[in-house]
Amino acid sequence: MYPKLHLRVITPTERLLDQEGVEAFACTMKEAGALEIMPGHLPLIGVTEPGTVEYLVGEDVKELQVGTGILDVEKDSVILLVIGGGLSKAETSTGKDSDNQPDRLLSTYLNQLQEMRKEKV
Repeated sequence: MYPKLHLRVITPTERLLDQEGVEAFACTMKEAGALEIMPGHLPLIGVTEPGTVEYLVGEDVKELQVGTGILDVEKDSVILLVIGGGLSKAETSTGKDSDNQPDRLLSTYLNQLQEMRKEKV
């Protein structure tokens, strides 16, 4: 049996969510559709659509509205870097902030990922 997931949802300026014990995570990938991550998932990196992400902790399904993001799955860790967190449904459905700063998003993601990996050591 695999350990449960550690889910982090971050923006360029803050951590929106830092949740351990996640049994499943679901989001929508850009040009690929719905994706569900469970413990033991193979490593993955990709771009997510703005909208609702869901995650399961115990028997509770929780939701978070986010903008476009970069998803990184590695071992028992799921990191989602988003531009625009805690958005209303109207903002996510219109795609506000979705594609206007991809270079900044990727650069910020790489910097924050390095910082998180330093924290683990």
